[in-house]
Formats: sequence, structure tokens, C-alpha cells
Amino acid sequence: MEKKIAKSIVKFFQNKDNLEIIQKLKKYGLNFESKEIENQNLSSKLQGLTFLFTGELESFTRTEAERKVEELGGKVVSSVSKKLSYLVVGHNPGSKLKKAESLGVKIIYEKDFFKINQRIISINICI
Repeated sequence: MEKKIAKSIVKFFQNKDNLEIIQKLKKYGLNFESKEIENQNLSSKLQGLTFLFTGELESFTRTEAERKVEELGGKVVSSVSKKLSYLVVGHNPGSKLKKAESLGVKIIYEKDFFKINQRIISINICI
């Protein structure tokens, strides 16, 4: 049944007449987005995960990056431990990188962190 519904939705949006109707409705002010639902979906995407930032970040300030993690339901910690989910590494990382490597903590680079955040936000906007 779920596949049938999914196929119907895809077919609906492939029909040019339906897309024109949607554009006309948007033009007349119909809002197809719900900020409340979006925010609820976004707020739990990183739930249960912990993050720590090290090095100089280019895409975000450290405060912005930490706030983004918290907005998505994650937790920012201040030290490396085995319980750390991800160490996010910028330029010129310090001793935290070596410690994370020795503990087997997952390491992602700032550009990957940025891509993950963009993907999470894009997915939720499409829902």
C-alpha cells in the first residue's frame, strides 16, 4: 500500500497541469509550508549524538556550529571521550584530534559537517 501511495504522489508531481495549479495557488498566497512541523522534525535529527569541535572553522563560527547541533537535538561537549559521537575538525586541530583517533571516535571534517546539516535541512523542507 505504501508503494502505491508513493507512486501516486510521484505521478501527481510529474503532471505539468498539477504543477501549474500549485504555482497559481502559491501566486495567490497559499502557503504550502508549516514552520511548526519543520521545526519539530529538525529538532530531533541529532538526538542522542554528541559533538565536539576542534580547530579553526571556516563555514561557521564555533558558536553558530554548536547552536546548529543543539537546534537539531544534539549535544555539544567540551572534551574527548569514548562516548563522543563525532569530533568535527577544522583547520589546525589541536590535541583533541590525536586523542579522538586513539579512542576510535568518529572524525568528520567541517565541510562534511556542513553538508550533513544542509542535507538534514533540505530533507525536512521537502517533507
